[in-house]
Amino acid sequence: MEKDTYQDDNELELKMESQLLDYNTVQEYLPEKWEMLRTGKLLADDVELQRVLKLIVFNLGVLKSLDVIPKELIINYLQDHN
Repeated sequence: MEKDTYQDDNELELKMESQLLDYNTVQEYLPEKWEMLRTGKLLADDVELQRVLKLIVFNLGVLKSLDVIPKELIINYLQDHN
């Protein structure tokens, strides 16, 4: 059964601006191998994929990360989740 709930006990605190990474954090969040164990999807499950995404957003910053998402999708998400 695929896990679909993301929880992180050693939570990275996301900020609007980019943040530097250290080796231990990268080792904790990145998988050893980038594999497609599921047809058409990276990594073993969505939780593992979310951990990698969170590391990238932490390093890039929320502002620059949101810049890659079309504004219409952000608006739709906000309307559906309020």
